[in-house]
Amino acid sequence: MNVQPFDVQVAEARLQERLTQIPPMKGAAIARLPDFDLPDLYAFSVTPRATGQAGEVSYLVGATELLSSGRPADFDRVMALQGVGSGSPWDLGKFSTFFMRFRELRRGVVLEAPDGHPLIEPGQVEPESFTPPRREVGEWGVRYDFWFFDTGWMKPVHCDVTVAPDGATAGGCG
Repeated sequence: MNVQPFDVQVAEARLQERLTQIPPMKGAAIARLPDFDLPDLYAFSVTPRATGQAGEVSYLVGATELLSSGRPADFDRVMALQGVGSGSPWDLGKFSTFFMRFRELRRGVVLEAPDGHPLIEPGQVEPESFTPPRREVGEWGVRYDFWFFDTGWMKPVHCDVTVAPDGATAGGCG
C-alpha cells in the first residue's frame, strides 16, 4: 500500500482544488497563516481577486477536514477536534485571537483595561462595565469572557463564549 504523507503542500493543493469549484474563488490569492496552524490542520488565507482584503476567507486544511472562517459549524468542529471544551482548553489569548479571526471575522487585540488600546476614545468603555479577561473551566466546558478592540471598526467589543465538551459554542460578541 502506497500512503502519501499529508503535509503543507498537499494541504494547499487540496485547498486549490476545492477553490476551483467555487466560481468567485477561482484565481484567488492563497497565503499561509502559520501562526494559526493547529495540530493536523494547516491555516491559509484566501483572497478573491475581485474583492481584495474585504473578501478574505481563512481556511484550515487537514487530511480529512477543510474548514472555513465565518461558519459557526466549522468553528465548532475545530473546537471538537482540538478538545478545547473537554480537557484541552486553550489559554485566553489563543482562544480570543482565533475566535475573533475564524468565527467573528474581525481583527484586533484583547483589552486588559477599559482604556487598554491607544485608539480607544475616552468613555468608549465605561470602567464599571469592563471586566478583565478570564477563563473558567468546569465539567460543562470552558467559558471565555473578554473585551476585544476591533481595529477594523475601531471599537471595543465584549465577548462571552462557552465551549461545551462536544465543541459546540454558545454566546458570542455584542
